[in-house]
Amino acid sequence: TCITCGIRLPSLETQQQHHKSDWHTYNLKRKMVWLPPVSADAFAQLVNASREQANPAEAPQPECVPCGKKYLSSQAYENHLNSKKHKQTVLAYEKKQEAASSVDKDSITPPPPPAVKETIEQLEPSETVCLFCPHQATDAATNYQHMRTTHGFFLPALERLIDLPGLLTYLAEKLVENYDCLWCTPSVFSKHLHPDQELHAGFGSLASVRKHMNDKGHCKLAMEPGAEREYADFY
Repeated sequence: TCITCGIRLPSLETQQQHHKSDWHTYNLKRKMVWLPPVSADAFAQLVNASREQANPAEAPQPECVPCGKKYLSSQAYENHLNSKKHKQTVLAYEKKQEAASSVDKDSITPPPPPAVKETIEQLEPSETVCLFCPHQATDAATNYQHMRTTHGFFLPALERLIDLPGLLTYLAEKLVENYDCLWCTPSVFSKHLHPDQELHAGFGSLASVRKHMNDKGHCKLAMEPGAEREYADFY
């Protein structure tokens, strides 16, 4: 039996081999920082994701044609596909394609100007975007320092974090594209997630979700059991 990995092993020889494996070593490191173990399948997915990041040329980048964006990981791409901003862009893109195909070539008229949104809603997700106010930092480190001192926001296991800009950009995508509260919105990997549970909090604008997080003291990252898998690419 391996208590660290939570599995039963048939023999002493098998157990000795298991203790030399990368999977067991990874779970030992997680145990040292009070994180639960990951399964063999989850560890294999983490290894594959790490190899894709190390060799980006070998892994095709997911691309959203209507939005004109490419993503470094499939998780970020899937999160984008579920966002309200993406769905609105797809509807506009499809209408534009239909209009272009039906327009008489001899009487082409310019399309109507796009509706002007609030300036705050036109933010592009990046590591310099403050998650809780309109402040724009110069880089990821100064942005995180601002959010710590001004909003009391902190990231778990900071000593093991290897990609601060990537993690802040990913959180900014959830905020700007989905209007997700970082505390209320459940992780897709949460062990407490119900099959019919809504993954998005339903806020109508960036300003409203920011006001909610500040008013309710939700300037923090929800880390329910299983949620650490969502951020494993950055640790």
